[in-house]
Amino acid sequence: MVRTVSIGGVAAAVLVLANCAGPADSAPGAEETGVGGEAACAAPMALFAPLEVAPGDTVTVTLEGMSDDCYDTGEHGAGPPGEPEPIADVMVATLVGVDDGAELASVDVSLGEGNTGHADLVIPEGAPAGAYTAIVTPEPAVLDVPSILTVTAD
Repeated sequence: MVRTVSIGGVAAAVLVLANCAGPADSAPGAEETGVGGEAACAAPMALFAPLEVAPGDTVTVTLEGMSDDCYDTGEHGAGPPGEPEPIADVMVATLVGVDDGAELASVDVSLGEGNTGHADLVIPEGAPAGAYTAIVTPEPAVLDVPSILTVTAD
């Protein structure tokens, strides 16, 4: 008995099983979100709690991921073992007006595990009411400040 085998069908099955048939379509936006092998490092971030304070109140300033190193793209190899190096062991977070960039107050933030740290900052008496954001020194390559701190009138 002679069996006939279709070479084309076998070759196609082998290519699919070996994942050689080409990349599968990725989800829309996968390139931008880090899904599918793209970079997924989060930008260094500054956060406030609470988001609304009055002069004399205390706001907690949290700095997260304060490193400019990102090794998950493979561009620079696997990177050293452990966490990426922090930008500095202690960073200065300064509240600045959203509209005018005027400095309101600063606080030193010591970084620990995950290149993250937090510190309490007392809003000065007589601080002008308005919206404030943060700048950080030494300055990271990118800083994400996802929320605005609102200082209310006395």
